[in-house]
Amino acid sequence: MTYDTTATIRKVTKTLSSKFNLAALPSTSAAALQNSLRVYIQVQQWLGNNRDLTEWGWFMKDGGFNLVPSTLLAASEVLLQLIPCNCKITLTRDCNVRCQCKKADIYFTKFCTYCLGETCKNSATHTSGFENDDVE
Repeated sequence: MTYDTTATIRKVTKTLSSKFNLAALPSTSAAALQNSLRVYIQVQQWLGNNRDLTEWGWFMKDGGFNLVPSTLLAASEVLLQLIPCNCKITLTRDCNVRCQCKKADIYFTKFCTYCLGETCKNSATHTSGFENDDVE
C-alpha cells in the first residue's frame, strides 16, 4: 500500500484553513513604512507639490506605476510555509483569481488548498518587479 501525501496535505490544509485568517497577520514595520510613503506622496499631490513617485513607495513597470511591496517578509519563512490560501480551482477559474496569498504578496506554499503548487500562477518564479538585494 502506498502512502498518499497529497491526501495528507489536503487534510492538514483543511484543518489549518478552517482556523487561520490571513488578514489577521499584523503589518510589519517595513510594510507600514511603505504605506506611510504612499500617504505622504498622496498628500503632497493634493497640495500641488510634485514628487518623484519612485522615491516614495512606487516602482515603474510596463509603462505604469506599481506599489512597492514590503521590503521584508510578512512573517518568518517558517510561518509563511504553513499558511494555506484557500484558493479554489474550477474549469473556468484558476487559483490565481481568488488567491489570498497573492493578494498578500506571498507565494503559494505546499499547504495551498487546491493546486498544491502544481498549477498555481502565484509561484516563487513569479516576480513582483521589485527586488531588494539589501534585505537580510
